[in-house]
Order: sequence, then structure tokens, then C-alpha cells
Amino acid sequence: MAMHLRVRRGPSAGAVFALRPGTNIIGRSRDCAIALSDDKVSTSHARIEVAGEAATLIDLGSTNGTLLNEAALTAPTELQPGDAIQVGNTTLVFGNREWEADQHSTTQVRIIVVDDEAVLQRPVAWSPEATTQVLPATGQDLEASELRRLYGILSALYRVTSVVGRSVTLEGLFANVLDVLFDILPADHGSVLLVEPDGRAFKPVAGQCRNTREQTIRVSETIARDVIATARGVLTRDAAEDERFRRVASIHLYGIRSAMCVPIRSPRQTFGVIYLDTHSVDRSFTERDLELLTAVGSDLGLAVENFQLIRKNLEAERLAAIGQAVAGLSHYIKNILQSMEAARYLIPSAIANQDLAEVGELWSALDHNIQLISELAINMLSYSRRAGPQYAPCEPNRVARDVASLVAQRAAAQNVALRLALDDAMPTALLDAGALHCALLNLLTNAIDVTHDGPVTVTSRWIPDARRVEIAVADSGPGIPPALREKIFEAFYTTKGSKGSGLGLTVSRKVIGELGGRIAVESEAGRGSIFTISLPAEPPEGQADQGDAT
Repeated sequence: MAMHLRVRRGPSAGAVFALRPGTNIIGRSRDCAIALSDDKVSTSHARIEVAGEAATLIDLGSTNGTLLNEAALTAPTELQPGDAIQVGNTTLVFGNREWEADQHSTTQVRIIVVDDEAVLQRPVAWSPEATTQVLPATGQDLEASELRRLYGILSALYRVTSVVGRSVTLEGLFANVLDVLFDILPADHGSVLLVEPDGRAFKPVAGQCRNTREQTIRVSETIARDVIATARGVLTRDAAEDERFRRVASIHLYGIRSAMCVPIRSPRQTFGVIYLDTHSVDRSFTERDLELLTAVGSDLGLAVENFQLIRKNLEAERLAAIGQAVAGLSHYIKNILQSMEAARYLIPSAIANQDLAEVGELWSALDHNIQLISELAINMLSYSRRAGPQYAPCEPNRVARDVASLVAQRAAAQNVALRLALDDAMPTALLDAGALHCALLNLLTNAIDVTHDGPVTVTSRWIPDARRVEIAVADSGPGIPPALREKIFEAFYTTKGSKGSGLGLTVSRKVIGELGGRIAVESEAGRGSIFTISLPAEPPEGQADQGDAT
């Protein structure tokens, strides 16, 4: 990927922002190129100037200042790959294509589950069977230091809860939770293991080392299995000296001084474990740390359960949608075939009677139905395809002209005046021309079908500040009621009755969405509708290399 900032810690953890040539503002304002949801960040906090291969960081007189690699930024500084920028409570890491590739090749964490062939007997501390009450019921008689510690625990749980609510994949969730745990606990290594469906093995799904040069984490299978069996967390403060862990070979072999392992569990099921350890003599885990980690495990258990329920619901909805789709398509195809069969039956009779006018009408009907079948096949392929966008230099105005020429005959047949108003300033963009052509063809076809004896206008506009391409299709039809403006994008929903498949707008939104764009609808009863395609002129972050995909 090109130059970018990746949010390592903060409310937007996991987000990636591409850096464009020129000025990139970091701040709390929505208008900033790097907009952060952090109340400790100024409206316009700092900026990064990108010129060629160089990126320079400049503080904009922010209230809380800007840190670069934990040092206050006092002058414009050129960034190097791996530099950590802190603004408010957010830490961003600067990177580029080469550095990102190197990170993946040299510091990817490998997790090894070690079979100790031993039985864990008496641990130093177990967490209670029920979810631990981390905070006291009353604040009376608590010293200031204890209050600060409890506030830290509450803040940590709040951060974990925020990460859980914001994550959209389990892998991202586990990685973000490990980030938070490394911020608040003295861990050198951390990993998340899930139990395989057969219950016999563990599947490592996330790992992290405090020293980024380390690449391997070893987890005691004995400890992990015992935690799963008892559904309780375990702690050792000094594993190397504690004779109660003496039979766990991996702890001694790899110099672990303190370790914690807790279950990831909901009230109904145990899904896996979180394992943390430290090699430092002067940093060891406490029973309060175990209680905190146990609470985190319970939060993660509920999150995993919710992910599974959502997946099951989506699968049920998918199967129901397939049934509805098959029924709808069968009805639509049956109507087309009936019309074609009628034409096939009547054409020989018209030819025998030498009624050329009727032959022309029947042949036109046959040709129209063949076109409907062709459009249906193309839309079904576009709807079901899984390949990513094929990026290449593209002239949006040229695509608009090509599509307009394709539908010109259809427009003329319905007495529709097809007009083009294209922006001469429109540049060449890096887009999937085929996807844009498909979406625009669907929009223009729909516009012509709903317009009778009126104009359909195609307008393009280049927005240089946002580097976006807009192409709008305006019809003179009856308009779309507000209640239907979202429903028309649902698969197999159509307002054309038996004349429509209900896939055109669905496919259009899908292919434009894959390009990082959107389709907006404006409509007024009796005065027509405007469908506007809005696209970034370059691929979204992470998709720039898909041009050669097959």
C-alpha cells in the first residue's frame, strides 16, 4: 500500500488512513483527511505534507501537543516508516508499501502450543467460578492509591468494551483487545487460542509480543486445557521458582517468570483462552490483574457468542433470500419465455399470410425478450461475482458516452431525448471501467423505461478538493415515494412488475460500493428522479494492487 497512517491505539484502533499528495490534516473535525473520534485531539491538530517520497509532520499549535516516538514535536520533521505519532489518546503508525511488506515478513507472530505431558496440580491463584467483581461495592475507607488503581481498572474495562463494540471481525477484535491489554498489564507475550470444533485442539487466532523483533510465542497446552476444563483463570507470580508449576516444562524451558491464562466464555459456552506471560523479574502479574483479565475474558465470550448468532442469522436470511430469489426469477423468466413462445408460434402464420407488418412486430417482440434474457444473465453474473475490482486508468466521460450510445436506440423508440452534460475538467481516474459501465447502463436503462416523451440527462462533475468523480442520471418519470427509495436497491424488488428482474439497482450499488463509492437518490413526485454515482478517483486503501487480479 502507499503512504498511510494506521491507528495502533485509541478510539479508532485498527483504522487505516491513506496519505494523499499535498496536505493531510489530522484532527477531530469531520473535514480532516485523518478524522479521529478522540476528544483530546484538537479540531485541526497536526498536518502531514506529502511531496514525492517524503512525508513531513507539523504540529498546528494543538492544545495537547503532538508526540513523535514519545518525544514532543517542536519543529517540522520528516517521517520514517514505523514512526509512532501520538495525538491526544490516539497513537498512529506511519508506514508505506515496502515497510508494511517487511513487517509482515519479519515480525509476524507465530504461536506454538506446547504439549507438556504433565498435569497441572495446584496453581498460585484461581479466579472465582463466577465472573469476578473487580470493583468494590462501596468507596468508603479506600486510600487514594487504591482509588487510582480502581479507576485504572474501570478505564481499562471501558476501553475493552469500546473495542468489542467497534470490531467487525473476530480476528480484529482479538488483536485490538491484546493492544489494550499490553497498555495496562506488564505482559511480554499475549495470545488468544480458540478451541477447535472437535474440542481436542487449540487454534491460535491472535498473538502479540512487546518486543516487535520476537516472532514466536509458546503457550502451555497443560495450562490452557486445565483452564478450559475448570472454566476458571489461573495465575503464577514466579513460575520459575514455584514448585506447583514445576511439572509444566514450557514455563521453565522458556524462562517465564509470571503467567496468566483465563477462559473466553459466556454463561453457555467456553470458546478458548487468553494467555499472557512476562519474562521480567521485576514485573509480575497480581491477583487483581487476574480478576481484570477474567472480566475481559467474559466480555470476549459474549462478543464471540454474538458473532456466532449474527452469522447464523445471516445464514438463515441468506437461505430465505435464495428461496425468494428462485421464485422471483422463475416467474420473471416464465413471462419472458411465454412471450417468446407466442412470437415463435405466430411468426410462421404471419409469414404464410405474407403479413410483413405483423412479422416485423413479432420479430421486434422476440428481439426485445432476447435482450431481457441477456440483461438478466449479465446482472446475475455481476451480482454473484466474488472477484475484486479491476483497477486501470479510466476516462469517466468516455464511459458515459459509450453507455449513452448503447441505449440511444432504446431511448428513440420511447421518444426520450437523451442529453449529455459532461464536465470538461474531468481527469483520467483509476477505476474499474467495467463496473462503472455496468452501473451506468442499469441506471440509464431504468431512466429511459420510466420516462415517456421527456428528457433523460447524464451529467458528470469533477470535485478536485475531495478527488471524487460524480455521474448523475436524471429522468422525467413519476418519481419514487420516500418509503421506496431504499427498498428499490433490494435484490429482486422491482416496480416494473413482470417487466423487471429487480437486479439492476442491486448490482449497481454492489459494484459501485466495491469501488469505495455510493449511489444517492433524489426524487420528487411527478418531477422525476436523480441517481448520482459518487466515486473516489483512486482505489480505497488496501485495494490499489487489485488491477492485475483475475
